[in-house]
Amino acid sequence: TASCVCHAELSLPFPSLIKEIQPTISVYSPTGNPKCFRLVGGGTGTTRDIVALSNGQGAFDSERIIFIVHGFKDNENTEWLHVMKNALVKERQQTVVIFGWGGGSDLPNINYKKALANIQTSAIWLGEIITELRKMKPSAYIWGIGHSLGSHLLGLAGRSSPGAFDRITALDPAGPFLETRNLNLRLRRTDAAFCDVIHSDGCTPETNANCWVAPNNHYGTLVPLGSIDFYPRYGQVPPVTNPLDIYRSHERAVDLFILSITHQGLFRTNETLDGSPGIGQLIATRQVSVTAEMGYWANAAFIPGATDSRVNFYVNQEIMSVVDRNLSHAHKPGMKHHRKRDLAETIDCEALPSTGANYIGNAIVIASTLLSAHLLL
Repeated sequence: TASCVCHAELSLPFPSLIKEIQPTISVYSPTGNPKCFRLVGGGTGTTRDIVALSNGQGAFDSERIIFIVHGFKDNENTEWLHVMKNALVKERQQTVVIFGWGGGSDLPNINYKKALANIQTSAIWLGEIITELRKMKPSAYIWGIGHSLGSHLLGLAGRSSPGAFDRITALDPAGPFLETRNLNLRLRRTDAAFCDVIHSDGCTPETNANCWVAPNNHYGTLVPLGSIDFYPRYGQVPPVTNPLDIYRSHERAVDLFILSITHQGLFRTNETLDGSPGIGQLIATRQVSVTAEMGYWANAAFIPGATDSRVNFYVNQEIMSVVDRNLSHAHKPGMKHHRKRDLAETIDCEALPSTGANYIGNAIVIASTLLSAHLLL
């Protein structure tokens, strides 16, 4: 674990109720009928009902189930979710679930702390969903892929429901108010059986003389959080200094992951950082005798053991230069962004009746109990 100059906990707003957030699951399944359907939570039913209703549509008959989770300022309609979902559905027969919590995350910039607080109740709800899914499909391989605050949300979901995830992939986990404080809300390597992380929007004085405290000029973090962490260009891709353009770097981890789905072997590396990076640190690299792979195929390459020191891998400049020539830069500056859905056509989702497909209204009470028991340890 990286050394940390930890600060006092930041006082966060009280999390919104689940009935206020109204999370959604949009299930895209090759075995389902219909192929896609959408359910809304936040009413008076139970998570068992929502899973039973989904399974009744044949959605969870595939061997692998992937949950994709967005972060701050995004919602279930954010385009990268569908670009990634389309690529995953095309790659093999697997069920993909888009977990939307826009009612708690798609807020004005000034309300970032409220969104950070809201990952707690959203995570409890998602954890309950996956617990019920595990009971119904004990042999299924369940994988969570999250961006920004969505990475930490998945971590908390895994912590509140131990054994929920076989794998969590964190795409540039959010750094603001989480690098030196509120560590109980951060993703941990123990939140899943395997946890891989891609860092793309950290910041160090060595490459940026104006490296201030997040979120002024970076939305991610360089702090290692997983079983294995990847640092393309030392975790700063591309290095930008304009505060209105930082989101391009923050979302670059998403671009890299999507590219990796159809390019097995592209992001293989046998270079590690010679030490554990943290805030304001840039560490030299060294070659090792094992080969890891960043992105979709990470679990098919080297996976560090619990005591292995080879955990922080560098993806070199030559590889990233090739990637830069092939990635589209069709992004708007700032916190909103757009990208063409260029990998497959989006499947329209059918809205199923909401009866019995909701979570209990007093979820905040359950969340407080579970947070005390599991998340704050």
